[in-house]
Amino acid sequence: MKKYAVSLMIIGSLMLGGCGDDKPMEETATIAIGGTVNGLDEIPGRFVEISLIASDGTESVKAYGNGAFSFDDKLEEGETYAVSISENPEEQVCTVTEGGSGEATGVNITNIVINCI
Repeated sequence: MKKYAVSLMIIGSLMLGGCGDDKPMEETATIAIGGTVNGLDEIPGRFVEISLIASDGTESVKAYGNGAFSFDDKLEEGETYAVSISENPEEQVCTVTEGGSGEATGVNITNIVINCI
């Protein structure tokens, strides 16, 4: 009888060991976001500060020249975002002219265009 009880306890422990909470695994944000800056006067120290507003917070990057920029934060599938100019360079005005808001749809977002005049 003792062997039977011990066997049942071992089997029961093994079965319960596989149980856990029913929470799904957290998704990992993998969708990169960025774009291109055009028209920024290439004067040493001059920059445009670009902000990303997403559901998990806000991040800003400074672009010190024309060309590609990207944010360190990644987005999750279905996450909405908005991009804005948080600081213009001296003697210039920069605006987001394309791709300034949307929803992450599984591919990297690279179509944000910042034009400075």
